Order: sequence, then structure tokens, then C-alpha cells
Amino acid sequence: MQFITGFETSRFMPPYRSDVLHTSNHLRLFREDLRLVQEAGIHTLRYAVPWHRIERKRGKRDWGWMDQAMDTLAANGLEPILDLVHHISIPPWIRQGFAHPEYPYWQADFACAVADRYPGATKYTPFNEPLATGLLAGRHGVWYPFGKSDDVFVPMMINIARAICLTCEALLAHNPAMEIIHVDTCESHQVAPQAPDDVRRFVAFCNDRRFLCDDLILGRVDEGHPLFGYLQKYGYTEEDHAWFTAHRVPMAVRGLDYYAHAEREYFAGGTRVPSPTPRGFAALVDEYQAHFAALDLAVAPAFWLTETNIRGYHTDRLSWLKYMVEQAEQANVPVFGWFPFIDSTGWGETLLRVPHTHIDPVGIYWLDEHREQRHTSKLAEVYGQLARGELTGAEIPAYAFQSPVAEQLSGYRPQIRHWTWEEAELQPTG
Repeated sequence: MQFITGFETSRFMPPYRSDVLHTSNHLRLFREDLRLVQEAGIHTLRYAVPWHRIERKRGKRDWGWMDQAMDTLAANGLEPILDLVHHISIPPWIRQGFAHPEYPYWQADFACAVADRYPGATKYTPFNEPLATGLLAGRHGVWYPFGKSDDVFVPMMINIARAICLTCEALLAHNPAMEIIHVDTCESHQVAPQAPDDVRRFVAFCNDRRFLCDDLILGRVDEGHPLFGYLQKYGYTEEDHAWFTAHRVPMAVRGLDYYAHAEREYFAGGTRVPSPTPRGFAALVDEYQAHFAALDLAVAPAFWLTETNIRGYHTDRLSWLKYMVEQAEQANVPVFGWFPFIDSTGWGETLLRVPHTHIDPVGIYWLDEHREQRHTSKLAEVYGQLARGELTGAEIPAYAFQSPVAEQLSGYRPQIRHWTWEEAELQPTG
């Protein structure tokens, strides 16, 4: 199994123009950060191209910082998977965000510019987590443009899917050998015992919706699709279906981003997150494989674990790493990605709504309140050993989860009861 990583770079919500590149100090310390990745024995990492910084004004692009970062990647022998759009990281001049009718063409144009600028890069993610981004920006009112209805969400998802199709076409026209890694959430929606019928119908809807962007870009949303009526109600037309059929893109790799909150249980009047009875990553890989197999594609995608982490002490993160490596081995997943490499900022409290420097303790390396030093830990040591092939999943030490992680992950206990536990030596969380 290959071990990869990445750096959190997301832009904060308008009207703010800051991003996690700045608040984590990766913008200044990228040379040191990439050196640490290389020293860990990691060869490939997800790396975002900050469109919102490069093209602050339409048509005027400043590649200065990105050129330096790409040179540093090459100098360290690191191969990037270039992430063209990471959540809301788009330029401020795109009014209405992903809902703007010209958005798909602007993204494809930017992709062409990136490919021209960096011809040696051959791995791309066109759009990170399109479903989660569409829901937060178009349905839940959390991210710009703060839509709160299906009237906004459905047209936005159609627009995002068009952008992905056009971007893939542009990249493959530039270089037919381009490797496209599609990355989205890995979800499971479950019904609580004795839940009423309306809850059961909603859970079935959510389990269909988790494949929405995949099915659109593959050109598989027609009258026989379980969500066709829902999409049609909010603007999906026969012309849309014809467009996606004509522009369907191949999917060689589907990256799965799995977190404990990806499994949810619904009951009358509420939701339990994480689910008290999680099925685990390996079981979800089986579900995703079954879905794509039913589409009867010419080539079925390979499934990677492109993101996982847990927020807590380093011992919590180390035990979650053990669990996820065990699950990935069980699912025969060839690529494992812990994200991010260093602690993030801005996620834990406000979901990027406000730019602050509060540490989000989720990284392999941890940050202190000044965010200047990158501190090592047992987690960093173990992840490097895994990347270098010096350690197996079975050899990762297991530590008892600490509060509040212990309570959050109580449902996972049946899956890890076979572990031999070591006494935890708590370190700072960052």
C-alpha cells in the first residue's frame, strides 16, 4: 500500500480573502514542510493550486508562489496530485460562486493554464469533494453563496459536474496520459430502529445522493435513475442529460474521503453523528464498488483512501491510523492518505466561515499556537515508517481513545476489541 498526504489550503468565506495556506504558515514555510514530507519517505501528495491567489483579477495571473512550490516539490522528488478547486478556493471575481453560469468554462480555462505552466505534472484532481461542497454552499447555507434550498443546490451540482467534465476534457486534450483522481466523500446513511417511514425515505434518498456527482459526470442520470424526478423538479432537463452523455468522462480512480462523521444515523427529529453503529470503511468500499459495478462501465475505477483523520490527542490519531490502515488492508485499497500533513486551522469551530488561527489538531505534525514550529510525534514517526515500508498495520501501537474522542467513537469498539492496548502518554494536541 502506498502512503500519501497533503496540505490544507482552503480559502475562508467571503468577504475574507485569507486562507489556511496563510493561517497555517505553509505559505511561508512550504520549503520546510515539503522537506519533512520527503524525509518521511512519502513520494506522492495532494497539493492544491490556489486559484483564488493566482487569479485575483480575471485574466491576470500571478504564478510566483506556485512556481516556487512546484520547484520545491521537484527538488525533493515529490510528485503532486494537483488539486484545482479545493472547496471554496475560487477567485473573488466569480460572483455567485459555483452557481454562476460561466463557472464551468472559467474552471476549464484555468485548468488549461495550469497544464501549460507545469507540463511535468500529470496527476490532477479536478474538484475536491464536489458533493460536500455543493451541499454546504447550495443546500445548508454554510459556504458562499450561502444557498439554503434544493432550488440552489441542484443547479449548482449540475454546474459543478459540468466544470469537472470540461476540466477533464481540457486536461486529457493537453496530455492524453494525464491521470485524473476524482475525490469525493465516502458516506453511509443509516436508519435508527423504529424510525418512521418518512425518515426511512430520507435515508434512502441520502444514500442515492452520495453518488450524484459521480453519476452525472459518467453520464448515467436518465429516467431510470432513482434521483431523476428530484433533479427534474429543480431544473435538470433532457438537454442536460444529452450534454452529460456527450461529455461523460472516464473514471480510472475514485478517491474516498472517510471520517467518523461520514456515517450517520437518522431518527424521528434528529441525527446521530457519528453513527452509534458504524459499519466501517471496508464495508463502505464494498458499497461503492457495487454501485459502480452496476453502472456497467467499460473500466471500473480503482478506489483509494484519499483523506482521513481524527481530531484529538496524538494517541487518538495514532489509534485511528491503526484502525484505518486495518480497514484499508481489508478492503485491498492500494493508496492510503492521511490529510493533512500538518495541523489545520479554521475548521474545528467555524468550518472556514471566519479566518482565525485556532489550531485544528488533525495533522501528522502538530502546530503550537504560534504555528511556526512543526512538531514531531509518535504519529509522525509511525506514518514515516509505514511510508518507507518499515512497519505493517498490525505493528502500529494502539492507545485507548481519550475524551471526547472516546465518546465520539464508542460505536467502533466492536471492530477494535481484538487490539492489544498500550498505556497512553498524552502529548499536546496542537
